[in-house]
Amino acid sequence: RLRLKLKLKRRKRGSVRWTLNLSEYSKRMPAELAPTGSETCDERDKRSVVHVITGLQTGGAEMMLLKLLSHFPRDTLEHHVVCILGEGELTAKVRAQCASLTTLDLRNAWNAPLDFIARLGRVIRLRPTLVQGWMYHGNLLALLIAKLSRNSHLVWNLRCSEPVKGGRATEWVRRLCVRYSHVPDYVLANSDEGMAYHKAIGYRPRETQVIPNGVDINRFRPDSQLGADFRQSLGISPQARVIGIAASVRAMKDYPNFIQAIQTLMSDSPPNTVFLAAGRGVTLGPGFPAEAKAWVDSGVLQLLGEVSEMPAFMNAIDILTLSSQAGEGFPNVIAEAMACGVPCVVTDTGDCRKVVADFGIVVPVRDPQALAAGWREMLQLDEDRFSVLTGECRRHIEDHYQIEQIMTQYADLYYTLSGSAAGDTERQRA
Repeated sequence: RLRLKLKLKRRKRGSVRWTLNLSEYSKRMPAELAPTGSETCDERDKRSVVHVITGLQTGGAEMMLLKLLSHFPRDTLEHHVVCILGEGELTAKVRAQCASLTTLDLRNAWNAPLDFIARLGRVIRLRPTLVQGWMYHGNLLALLIAKLSRNSHLVWNLRCSEPVKGGRATEWVRRLCVRYSHVPDYVLANSDEGMAYHKAIGYRPRETQVIPNGVDINRFRPDSQLGADFRQSLGISPQARVIGIAASVRAMKDYPNFIQAIQTLMSDSPPNTVFLAAGRGVTLGPGFPAEAKAWVDSGVLQLLGEVSEMPAFMNAIDILTLSSQAGEGFPNVIAEAMACGVPCVVTDTGDCRKVVADFGIVVPVRDPQALAAGWREMLQLDEDRFSVLTGECRRHIEDHYQIEQIMTQYADLYYTLSGSAAGDTERQRA
């Protein structure tokens, strides 16, 4: 039976502090989880990385993990993936790029605890060289796996800046991450703002590194025919000015801000302007602003849901926008749009300002008037200036955010850790 020792410490004013005692637990590991000792020498010496992530739905962290697996040299490190929840849209693609994919199905763990323990045990028996968590829940489980594996290095990967407040369980996980932030060998972030925020709330990392997201510039590139075909499939004329947003329906993405900005811009009746919205949950219904229906009915706004061919979407629009209110780290869609030569108008959250640099417009959060003004300013650029700007966007991504450049940073970190003695840092964690 899987047992984690939890200490309850009574504090002032009746509050309770939960402390996870991993050191004591790892010494009394259940037989189902313990490394068997039957592995061959080659199996024990094989250098491997276990990535632990919450789910495999389409999202920024999930897409970055997929890109890392797809572009990392196959003959150097063996990559395994642990998904805490069930399968998602990216499951098949991730499985094709890694040595193994283990789905823990945590939501069903109480109903089938032995299955959960067996799956977790298979991961622990891999005895990975390095365990890397992705996002809060993934980071916390990565800590457990690294501890039970005994000699695995541990890396956490932060993917947001100031997050939107979550439920009670999520807030509990976040507090535990702060409590144990001194344990990992490295704490990574994909944005400067994200690293600064987490240090401000109490993270005490021993080593840190900011590794931004990367873009496959061969896949995301200017392609006028691809964009024209996508427009034609939606019934949009070649002369229309198209503003697109690519974001799932979540509080942090602030779709009400986007819809209110459409109202502000269209009050000036700009000719032939169309809006496209793509992402998980982007449809009329619960969770999406009811005010959008009028714009959908008038043909000004098209809700596309999830789009599988994002290069086509990016090449079909003239401007990419983000209306997020908080929580962004490094939005992939900004870099992907700019790689296609599409300038951006975005809100000032996370590292959006750094990614856009001097080749787009950044406006305050939760300000639809400012967002509409940014769109208007971009739409009013003359043809020559707009053409120059599209080229500058592409070159900026080529210079700073190519996926190969980002993979080099991950590889350097992995090789540095896998070439050192994990036992030295294990004694520091205990």
